Amino acid sequence: MAIILGIDPGTTDVGFAVIQLQKNTREVLTYGVIHTTPKIAQSQKLVEIMHDLGEIIKQYQITHAAVEKLFFSTNIKTGIDVAQSR
Repeated sequence: MAIILGIDPGTTDVGFAVIQLQKNTREVLTYGVIHTTPKIAQSQKLVEIMHDLGEIIKQYQITHAAVEKLFFSTNIKTGIDVAQSR
């Protein structure tokens, strides 16, 4: 059995889903968005994200994780911020 955390990184909002994979059966255990406090330093947002993801990892006893690959084309500053979150 595997419990997998999928993460869609962001700077203000981080999407996540937790699925359980057992043999040929997949079950969604939870999903949602981590919202960080608006208008605070990027470093503090990263602390909030770390804390919330840590709680999810602990609660669901995550065995595997996957993080979405970054894609950006026009706003390099946003891309850098998201890369830090990733």
